[in-house]
Amino acid sequence: MRRALLALFLATASVQAAPFNTWGVHVGEGVVGSTTYVYGREVLGASPHANPILYGEFGVTQDLELDVGIGTTVDRGLRAPTLELLVRSFVAPSTALVVRGALDRASETLTLSPELHGVYTFPSWDLTVNAGWSPHLGPGTSSAGLAALTIAPEHYWAPGFSSFVEVVGQASLDDARFPRGGRLYAELVPGVALRFGAMHEVCMGLGLPVAGASLEAAYVGVWYAVASSGVPVRVR
Repeated sequence: MRRALLALFLATASVQAAPFNTWGVHVGEGVVGSTTYVYGREVLGASPHANPILYGEFGVTQDLELDVGIGTTVDRGLRAPTLELLVRSFVAPSTALVVRGALDRASETLTLSPELHGVYTFPSWDLTVNAGWSPHLGPGTSSAGLAALTIAPEHYWAPGFSSFVEVVGQASLDDARFPRGGRLYAELVPGVALRFGAMHEVCMGLGLPVAGASLEAAYVGVWYAVASSGVPVRVR
């Protein structure tokens, strides 16, 4: 599965699919792939918005992967696109050290994030652990940003059906940016996922704030992804 980190999406408003788990395993050496995401989110009692996102992936070697993304936010209008580049270096088959750069064209803010992507597979469930720090760079907008951690166990009940719980934590490093005026935020996102063949996946989850915001900020998210099977290429 190819899912992006909710915590860093909230921290940077960058090109990320969200919520519902995190980045997956290596795409494969010499493989070119693509993944299209559409994520809809509605805070209870507020206007919904959607995030269409397209990623291209290339397995440079068995230990190195490059991902390029472009996405936007559709709310009451169309937001200027965000561009993203990820360099993922796999130090183990299930663990990658990552540098992610994201340019928000709307605010002209650049984010450079060191991250850890981990996906650990067991007979009937997976454990995903993602962590990162996202400082913001740009004229008049530089800040220490956020540190974020997501832990997401997922249990597979039957072929094509699973349930998961995301535990998401964020810490603001330079200002009190969360709804209750604090520097810490945490939420739980229980949900279910359906898969159709090897290329289509639909998820639904309920985001429940447990620190840094009241339950009035709870939201419902629906997420859809379609991925190509990947095209092997010869790397010279």
